Amino acid sequence: MEKSFGLLFYLKKSKWDKVGDELDIYSRITVNGDSKEISCNRKFDPIKWNVIGVRVDNRTDNAKAINSYLDILHRSGLLILNSNSLDPLISKCPE
Repeated sequence: MEKSFGLLFYLKKSKWDKVGDELDIYSRITVNGDSKEISCNRKFDPIKWNVIGVRVDNRTDNAKAINSYLDILHRSGLLILNSNSLDPLISKCPE
């Protein structure tokens, strides 16, 4: 059985965020059409977020660190995909 896998990073605004606040970076993991949202426990300025590249669009040390962290999360997802252990991953994701 073929398994589908998708991983997307995006900024999510909460009802408490004000204009100019940094927003939470979230990840949406989709496995076989079932998706879950997970916080990446990072925040960033939405003005400097590259929506098309789905990365931080800045060259500061903080931006490089966040991009590296997102790359690690993405690679981890690909490793899980290649290990055929997607079902346990998606079932353990919080609602």
